[in-house]
Amino acid sequence: MLELRATIELNTPALGGGSEPRNADAYNHLRPSAVRGALRAWFRANVAGSLWPARGLSQEAQSQRNDDMVADLRKLEERIFGSTTLRSSISLAPPRGGHVQAWNPQPRLGSGLGYLGYGVFDAKRAPPTKLTTREGALFELSFAVRPCKNAKLTAEQILPVLASSIWLWCAFGGVGARWRRGFGSMRLVNLAVVGGGEGPPLLRSFSSLTTLPASHDDHLLALQRGLHFCHQAVEGLCRATGVGNAMLSNDAVRPHPQIRTLAGIKALRTLVPASPDPLIALEAAGNLLLEFRSSLKRKEPLPDYHAVKASIRDRQPAKGVARAAFGLPLGFFFRSLGNEQTRFVPQSPGGLDIKIDRVPSPLVIRVHALRGSGRRPHYGVTLINMAGKDTTPLLGCGVQQHRMRGSIEPPEAAILDDFIAYAVEQSKKKNIMAPPPRNRGRRR
Repeated sequence: MLELRATIELNTPALGGGSEPRNADAYNHLRPSAVRGALRAWFRANVAGSLWPARGLSQEAQSQRNDDMVADLRKLEERIFGSTTLRSSISLAPPRGGHVQAWNPQPRLGSGLGYLGYGVFDAKRAPPTKLTTREGALFELSFAVRPCKNAKLTAEQILPVLASSIWLWCAFGGVGARWRRGFGSMRLVNLAVVGGGEGPPLLRSFSSLTTLPASHDDHLLALQRGLHFCHQAVEGLCRATGVGNAMLSNDAVRPHPQIRTLAGIKALRTLVPASPDPLIALEAAGNLLLEFRSSLKRKEPLPDYHAVKASIRDRQPAKGVARAAFGLPLGFFFRSLGNEQTRFVPQSPGGLDIKIDRVPSPLVIRVHALRGSGRRPHYGVTLINMAGKDTTPLLGCGVQQHRMRGSIEPPEAAILDDFIAYAVEQSKKKNIMAPPPRNRGRRR
């Protein structure tokens, strides 16, 4: 058995939970089950982005091939994380580190942070607690890795797969509520085998990515290198187990249409400036998203504004709702129609009789750390569109307007790319990360 230890730093405060709503648990900041769940999710995204069904098949054959891919994905996940019939190859001790404290961001809460944390920073409710890491209290996660005898996998063969999931979680994921909107952004500080040498070469490749980048370009290059290493980890797992080999190399043009995968990452862009304060960087990203989506902030509203307004007036479903690509449910409110409002909710994919309450946004906003001029790092913002070119942003779900019959055509991912291009362009034109002016009070 081998032990893999990961040291993690939070770039932005995390909005954790516990037995009390809106309050992170003071003693068990990160539950092992929550960490395992996050690692499973990124493992699936990694594997599903590498096992592609072949191209040029009939609709029936394509559907069967998709089912085969999901079956292979489950077999591979079972060998690493276990199932009801197979013991997990990985066990995690309770994470150490972290610091919980009360958080009242109102004195510095701008419209950007308030927009990204919608519903969390409600003035009518008690302020939430925040989970942070500070010097001497970084998160330490210790994983025990044992062989999977049923699949004839050694602990050394499992290490790169576990390392890829940890790196993905830290590079593209987050901790707590609103992690897709930049809260709980993380940085992998160290990844090493404890008392067992340096580990296999691919593990050392992931360890090399923990160095703090000097620029945005270096940061993006490290992300691309990490994605390449993740694909190599999946290839090694498939060849070692004999599962999924047929789908590793074929003429496919897309992964499974209803699974969010790493192959869906269409854009990796950063806002141009950086700030010594991570919350100023996040505030800037929130302001740009608010400017882009809000009809009150724009000179000309987005096209779906008129379509939704006409639907309320005519009592007919809207012809299209582009902003649904940012996630569902989605509400509209019109003062010009006497405060009329409507709501759009997800509709389950064809053939599935299940109720879906929400579909998360494929747009991920992350605050990343850069090497600063002194001891303290600077912080920038990475914008990621995880919707693939042949995968709808809603992963096959339809759109339904509340209290209206008929479905609406699902949105395309183009509006997400439009926002990223808009945000990057605006970050070049103006100093979006200038520190807020200090309130010195009135002189007497």
